[in-house]
Amino acid sequence: MSDDSSFPDGCLRRPLLLAAGGLAALVLLASQPLLDTLQLTEIFFYMQDIWVLMGMVALLLVMALMLPRLLVRLPVGWEGWRGIAILCVATLVLSAAGHWIVFGGYAVSRDEAMALFDAQILRAGRLIAFVPEAWRDFVPALEPAFRLQVAGNVAWLSAYLPGNAALHALFGSLTGPLLACASVWLAWACALRLWPSRSDAALVAAMLVAASPQVLVTAMTPYAANAHLALDLLWLWLFLRGGKLGHAGALATGALATGLHQIVFHPLFVAPFILGLWWRRCWRPALTYTLGYGVICLFWLLYWRLLLSANGLAPGATDFSDLATRTRQLLADFEWTGLALMLKNALRFFSWMVPILLPLLCVAIAHVRQWRWELWGLAAGIVVTTLFVFVLIPYQGHGWGYRYWHGLIGNFGLLATAGYVWLTDRDRATPFGAVMVTAGVSIVVFMPLRALQVSSFIAPYERAAQAIGRAVTDLVIVDRADHAFTADLVRNDPFLRHRPLILDLSQLSDEQIRTLCARGPLGYFGPQQAADAGIFEAAMDPLVKSRLTDGRALMTSLGCGMPISLAR
Repeated sequence: MSDDSSFPDGCLRRPLLLAAGGLAALVLLASQPLLDTLQLTEIFFYMQDIWVLMGMVALLLVMALMLPRLLVRLPVGWEGWRGIAILCVATLVLSAAGHWIVFGGYAVSRDEAMALFDAQILRAGRLIAFVPEAWRDFVPALEPAFRLQVAGNVAWLSAYLPGNAALHALFGSLTGPLLACASVWLAWACALRLWPSRSDAALVAAMLVAASPQVLVTAMTPYAANAHLALDLLWLWLFLRGGKLGHAGALATGALATGLHQIVFHPLFVAPFILGLWWRRCWRPALTYTLGYGVICLFWLLYWRLLLSANGLAPGATDFSDLATRTRQLLADFEWTGLALMLKNALRFFSWMVPILLPLLCVAIAHVRQWRWELWGLAAGIVVTTLFVFVLIPYQGHGWGYRYWHGLIGNFGLLATAGYVWLTDRDRATPFGAVMVTAGVSIVVFMPLRALQVSSFIAPYERAAQAIGRAVTDLVIVDRADHAFTADLVRNDPFLRHRPLILDLSQLSDEQIRTLCARGPLGYFGPQQAADAGIFEAAMDPLVKSRLTDGRALMTSLGCGMPISLAR
């Protein structure tokens, strides 16, 4: 690499300073106590993100001062297959290793657990698992959340669509790493479609994905976000390819992407492109996509009902699959305080990305009048998705980075790449050194820090899950009073083959507690065990807490419940 003083360094210095100042101001604003309760979003912000954000601000300021040294060309020979191959292999290896080194193979959240739950069902050659008659009354306690309601609890599966679970049924723990590797390659391929003569820009697009801690850490998990990113980029590559084969492939990809886990996210990504086709009077492809996605969405909206009907089953009283009902419930819960959550979500997202992303986005926005229509489609996908989650689900819960924007990382990366192209369109001297420096800091400094943060967060839950799994009793009752996310420790094999079976105390009636206690000794994981495991305390719903108190008292009066030992 060589210096090139002919590059107008002020063109990049201003975006660096703007991004640093903007981040500092937003961090200061987000630090104000705007919410009444401390949710996981705030905990992550204060315990994890704020320190990385301050580090990013400092890095961008230092880079602005050192700019002339960062204006270098891409090394000869790295613009082609060599560079992208190294990035893809590194992404695959790092994320696959991290699945065991960072997470210990443990899926901490209910979302992840339910994906693996469905994957076990699919791996057995079935679409739904039937519950043994003796345990049907206990189903709410055996799987207390995100379970599809089935009349009589005759059968169960998650309330998520099956696409992500199907991928995990096929590829197991390599699913996330393979999807991340594919995302890196597809970001490169999409950039080449948009800028065919700029192979250096294509490598920048790939680096913005490959060096992102959010991409790498999320790839270590079973989250559907991994598949959303890969399939959205695959759809975009096929769409940009065009022709009958390209559009047919995009529709086929869309059919899978829409059914990954929740129906809304992929259609929000593609809607601006379909509207763009109508606006540009491309009547045939516009009509094809409109009708195609109408059929795709209708199928996935009816999927659970078709599945239950094919198995002679009926929905339960509370049908979680009814999208209209769920939407009404979420709208009823809308509050403007969601703006504070969205600010922290956005800051969390950028703190988990390569630091140069934001300055390059500033450059792209400065050239907004020169955008080609595909870039408008990418930007509109970000806007409509953000509006949707703000109104309906501003609180994401668990997530390494901001999951609801994960499928849009390609959008952000390609828009930032457009900024990189505009910086260099008059001269092939490039700020590639600035990209390399921030990518290197992201991998060498921020990535190990994020790995430590993730590991320390999940360690108490992994420790608790292992202790429950070692129980000598066939049944374990989880009393989740006053500790955060201990309900997520309740997870069972869909065919109830493995022991111990784990039940949520808050979902058991007094009669059911007496029945279980009469069967024999029960293991008990309560507040003391949660504290010993290191799980942090959290306020809970008074009604749930009252039920847990009553259930605990009944178990004590019956002399029932052997405390789980955390000692190995």
